[in-house]
Amino acid sequence: MITIVELDRINPAQIEAVRDFMVRHEAVHCIQLAGLERIASGEDFSTRMWLAWRDDQVVGAIGWTEGFNVTVSLMDDEAAIPAFVSAFGEYFDALPGAIGPKPFVRQFVDAWCEMRGIIPKVAMNECVYECDEVIMPSGIAGSARFGNENDAGWIMKWMLRFHEDVGDPTLNMEHITRTRLTPPGGMVIWEVDGQPVSLCGYANPTPNGIRVGPVYTPDEYRNQGYAAAVTAIATQHLLDSGNRFVFLFTDFDYPVSNHVYQKIGYRPVAEFTMYSFPG
Repeated sequence: MITIVELDRINPAQIEAVRDFMVRHEAVHCIQLAGLERIASGEDFSTRMWLAWRDDQVVGAIGWTEGFNVTVSLMDDEAAIPAFVSAFGEYFDALPGAIGPKPFVRQFVDAWCEMRGIIPKVAMNECVYECDEVIMPSGIAGSARFGNENDAGWIMKWMLRFHEDVGDPTLNMEHITRTRLTPPGGMVIWEVDGQPVSLCGYANPTPNGIRVGPVYTPDEYRNQGYAAAVTAIATQHLLDSGNRFVFLFTDFDYPVSNHVYQKIGYRPVAEFTMYSFPG
């Protein structure tokens, strides 16, 4: 029998149980694990998580941060998803959307939308990558530096353009920018003759890794190798800082970026789908 409970943020045993469940597939769960670490730190009260239990074992989890989509984990029991949907019907009148590994997120979306009488839209097909050894590109003009508070203004504008390009309606650009300029987050900027031409942010550490993103190059600077260079530098820095893995999400339907990241050492781990819900 499946039981759905909301994670008790002051219960170390619950936190450890869901961490153990997720870390078995850390790349797939890197979004949720980052949220779990923020919950465990006592610094984040906007993130919540619900757990599916069976025989005193966690068999699935769904997380939600205010203003964002729900995140669906892998499920060790197919009965967990209808149990989650039933429980969420009591918590939420509406959700903005959902993201997670195929086919689990699709099962959640189908059941949720059938219950609510709505039609979902595929916002993006994604792939999560993992890297533990960088293949550094060569022959690319320019050099890297770390971003700082003096860069916040123009970085925020670039971040907005990035989210517009990928069709992600994230609105809190200031919050996202600050997380990339405040430890444990960071921002690596690639410059040519003192002019920023590409950037790679990172944030959201997990037990053994950290996630990079966004990676953004304005149109006028593309096809010069800048994104590969800045991502490789950022990834190597993160591995040198003690992370075993670095994770990255790409648009699965955009072969150029997927090829670029594989050339610098990233390996595809799982396909994800992001759905948006009407209203």
